[in-house]
Amino acid sequence: MHSDSNDKTLASYNSEYKTYIQNTPQTFVDHYTGMKRWMDALIAALPENGKILEIGSATLRDATYFRSQGCRIQCSDGCKSFVDDLKDKGEPAILLNALTDPIPEGYAAIYLNGVFPHFNADEAKLFLEKCRKSLPGKGLLAFSAKMGEGQNWIVEKISSPRFAHYWDYDELENLLATIGFEVDFKEDGLPADVPDVRWMTIIARKK
Repeated sequence: MHSDSNDKTLASYNSEYKTYIQNTPQTFVDHYTGMKRWMDALIAALPENGKILEIGSATLRDATYFRSQGCRIQCSDGCKSFVDDLKDKGEPAILLNALTDPIPEGYAAIYLNGVFPHFNADEAKLFLEKCRKSLPGKGLLAFSAKMGEGQNWIVEKISSPRFAHYWDYDELENLLATIGFEVDFKEDGLPADVPDVRWMTIIARKK
């Protein structure tokens, strides 16, 4: 199950991936403090030698930080242009569409930053179910979601439109519980790269 909105979103990234990279900080600027707390919480929760699957890497920024803290991580993206760019930089990234491809097993944690908003409500449920299936017992899922209501098309950072779905925390927590996750970490109200957008970060554990 996936929608035209997801196909259009991936097409937008493919066509303007260079502009997206240029307009996205590649270091941890001041307003990323909350993001680092979330990443550090995931690092602390990882079992010994546990490996992370990053979905929607786009760049090496987050993977580089995880590796600097001693973590092993596999980069992936559903956008071929991002994957090719990562490979050009020497990163063995894999092409992975989180909605249409099987999610690889063998990872202690799945991490995605800025990807979840591109799924509509049905796709979000499908994705979470796939994550639960692929994770081991007590496996971890770390993701960020945009706060708010409804859905729209955004032109943040690039001119080509991308789909965005917004979430209330209680709604998201209930969905996670229904699928078989419990929330270990949550923070909301975090600033974004653009004004008037707020993020929440979540780490959920497979029951």
